[in-house]
Amino acid sequence: MWKAAALVNGVWDELEVVELPPEPFSSDAVRRAVRERFTNSPLVHYFDREAETSGGTRDAIEIWSQSAQAHAREFNWVGPARIDAVEEALALYPEGEPAAAQTQATRSTLAWHDRTGVIIPLRGDEERIVLDYAPGPRDENRVERLRYRYATPDHRLETILDWRGYFGRQSLIVDGWTTMRRRGHGFVASLRGTVGFVAASVLRRLTREPPTFDQDPTAKSRLVEMSERYPHIASSCPDLSTIRPVQHDSAIVFVHGTVSSGIQGLKDLYPALVAPPPIYRYEHDTFRPLEENASELAKLIGDRVHARRLLIAAHSRGGLVARIALAELERGGYPADVAVYAFGTPHEGTPLVAAGGKALNLLFKLGEDIVGAIPLMTPVTKAFSYLYDAPTLPRGIEVMRERSDAVAMLRLLGDPAQVRSWGSEFDVEKAPSGFAVEVEGALLGSFKDRFHDLVVPRESALAFGTKEPVLTCSHVHYFLQPEVRAAIQSFRPAPAPQPVPPQPPVHQDLEVTTEYIEIGGIRLPRQPKPNPVATGQDITALKPLVINKAGGEKAE
Repeated sequence: MWKAAALVNGVWDELEVVELPPEPFSSDAVRRAVRERFTNSPLVHYFDREAETSGGTRDAIEIWSQSAQAHAREFNWVGPARIDAVEEALALYPEGEPAAAQTQATRSTLAWHDRTGVIIPLRGDEERIVLDYAPGPRDENRVERLRYRYATPDHRLETILDWRGYFGRQSLIVDGWTTMRRRGHGFVASLRGTVGFVAASVLRRLTREPPTFDQDPTAKSRLVEMSERYPHIASSCPDLSTIRPVQHDSAIVFVHGTVSSGIQGLKDLYPALVAPPPIYRYEHDTFRPLEENASELAKLIGDRVHARRLLIAAHSRGGLVARIALAELERGGYPADVAVYAFGTPHEGTPLVAAGGKALNLLFKLGEDIVGAIPLMTPVTKAFSYLYDAPTLPRGIEVMRERSDAVAMLRLLGDPAQVRSWGSEFDVEKAPSGFAVEVEGALLGSFKDRFHDLVVPRESALAFGTKEPVLTCSHVHYFLQPEVRAAIQSFRPAPAPQPVPPQPPVHQDLEVTTEYIEIGGIRLPRQPKPNPVATGQDITALKPLVINKAGGEKAE
């Protein structure tokens, strides 16, 4: 049973709710209910699109758990964790645990949905919304049955409001998780919204602290799915790691953001460009440390892309990777004129990182394909978004925490004169649709009164390099903006690539001393310093440089 109340002008008012039948929650059931009760809503077509797109549905775990298991075994056969379908639930086993050794004692999380759902229409004047949920006897029996069969004394039960909001006149799609508190026989949760609908179900989890992954378990399946969905992009903009050395006048390398793929941004960008320069994409695991991604990117560019002018176009976290790679290319003597364009990059971090694992399992969704504001997810990505909630984040994500020592060190990396940065102020009432994540009930609360693109604050996105005019798009829609397309289009078209014979990297005659400094558990490269002996420099006149913790340099 569901009840809802809203605080309006200081007075609590009971809200209308549409309770779904007691069956596994599905996007199709939500669509039917909305079409029957709210025929004239301008948002109805979003419910249609969601229900008709297999990867966009929000069906209960028991409906697609077998597909998730099959996907995990196909793509994660040597991955960081194992997923199994267990009765109506999905189970997550720790990293490196052999299948033969997986038992009740080694299972970290078991997740399933109650057989219920609710739709709440919102007028837009609600200051706060409180939901009251009382589970039925069958749902309570399932909790006890699965606890008895699969949990240990170390497992704790979590009850979570798993909701999606359709807000604003042009529709902002927001996925949220809100922990429900026990009250009497039922549970209660609160959230905020604006004009539109909230469609919610109830997620149950028997969980204990999972390990921190050092690899993205969704990367392989995401890349394969995106390549099959957009084969023309995959072939026209090849993976940098798969090409032979080529010679160009101008070239572009695209670097994707957190738990994403280069194809996601390029599908929006590439068709709009007229005779674009050759475009390559750098596909990488964003759970890995920034400096590891950047070193690999710099090596791939140095060995395989010989150009007079090179643009590294980077989205979100990819802009941090691009800045460090730029410094490494400069140190290595790469001869091209290199520029970095950073779109929605958290140069000074993002407040979402402070939410830890709860932000990460929603970022899994944000990194997937977004079509018409609906996130399309592979079964294995859906599974990890429900199962994985580690207390500590992978190093490649943790580096984006605001006001951290690692963020302070990032200010030293890359040449600001070679970087152009774009940020955005998204307004759900004015801007086109966009998908966002919601952490513990209040995404906008994470940003307080700051301007943002739903993921990165505007001032963080513009904190390094040349500040470009502020946009009004959401974080996932930078490459649909005319200003962004025009900036990238400004790179002149070049002749077809001509293979060049294998040759040593152009920087091999510079013996570079690569040094790192560790701050806050993050390893970052020191400022580049070519070896003076290899370059013939008079070393008697040199004094060593020391980088202190605050990021400054001083001569000794």
